[in-house]
Amino acid sequence: MQVFKYLFSSLILISSVFALEDPTVDHEYMKTFWKKGSLPVGLYYGLVINGEHFGGGARQWEPRWAQIKNAMNFEGKRILEFGGNVGLCSIFMKKYCNAERAVVMDFKPEFKKFNEKLQKAFDVEVDFYCLNIDQDPYERILGNDYDVAICMSFFWWVKQKNRFLHYLSNIPNVIYEGHDTLEVEVNRMKQVGFLYHKLLGYGKGVPVGLAKGKRPVILFSKYPIR
Repeated sequence: MQVFKYLFSSLILISSVFALEDPTVDHEYMKTFWKKGSLPVGLYYGLVINGEHFGGGARQWEPRWAQIKNAMNFEGKRILEFGGNVGLCSIFMKKYCNAERAVVMDFKPEFKKFNEKLQKAFDVEVDFYCLNIDQDPYERILGNDYDVAICMSFFWWVKQKNRFLHYLSNIPNVIYEGHDTLEVEVNRMKQVGFLYHKLLGYGKGVPVGLAKGKRPVILFSKYPIR
C-alpha cells in the first residue's frame, strides 16, 4: 500500500514540472509523437518544453537534470547511460553539455524508437543499445572507452552485481543513484577502485532498499574531485 501511495503522489507532481525554454527544440515535431499528459512506452519523466507539457512519468526531469549537469565538466566527454529509459540524459548531455559521444542502454525496443524521435527533435545524435544486463554480453558490445557512466536507480535491479561492478571499474567516473544508504554505496564502490566521491543530493523513489526511498545521488571517481 505504501508503494502505491508513493506512486500516486509522484504522479501528482507532474503539474509542477519545470519548463525548458529552448527555441531550437523542434516543438511541433515533438507534439506529433509525444502527446500532452501521455505515458508513451512507459516514459519515466515528465517535462515542459517551450510551454508545452510532455510526458506523464513518475518523476520530474528538471530536478534530476539539476543534480547531474553540474557534477563535473562533461564537455568533450564520452558518456554511457545505463537504464536510460528513452535517453533524456544522454540527449541533454549532447545538447547542453557538449559531450563528445553519448550511448544509452536499456532493454525495450520501444525506448530506442522513442529515443530516435527525441534525437531529431533536439537535433543531436546518440547511440542506443537494447540489451538485457543479466543475459547479454554488454561488456563486448558496449566496450569500455568512456569517461563517465551514468547509473541512476539501476544497480538495484541488476542480478549479476559483481559482474556489473567489475565493468564499471573500467570507467573513471560514475554518476550514481542508489537504493541503499550513502555509507553502503560509498563502501561498495570503494571496493572496485572508486576512492573519491561527492554527494550531489538525494532523489526520491519507491521505498525499497536501505535508503527507504531517499536515494543518494553520488559522483564517484578514480581521481580526486575538484
